[in-house]
Amino acid sequence: MSLICARPFLFDISLALEWVHVLKNAHTTPLVALTAAPPLRLDMESPAVRIARERLKSAGATLWRHQITHRLAYPELIHRGMTIADLSAGAPARTDYERLWSAICRWKR
Repeated sequence: MSLICARPFLFDISLALEWVHVLKNAHTTPLVALTAAPPLRLDMESPAVRIARERLKSAGATLWRHQITHRLAYPELIHRGMTIADLSAGAPARTDYERLWSAICRWKR
């Protein structure tokens, strides 16, 4: 298994599609996780995320069903010398990464 992280924008998705192709040719299953994604609004994905998912899915990529949302907490954590794990349990920024890690652990089995 290989993890491809990509922002849901044209340049990143184009590169992710290339990596999907390369990894499939190497007989490795790639999992694509969208990162730095615009937040959900009224439980709906942004148009950029929706289009990115459609492009990746049409290319046969395996997609993580959640996203790492762009949050101002990330640069603040770095500034303070902290990590996501330093956030309280249930903090949205921490939850994003816990979901991704959980998906990776389940997928490896």
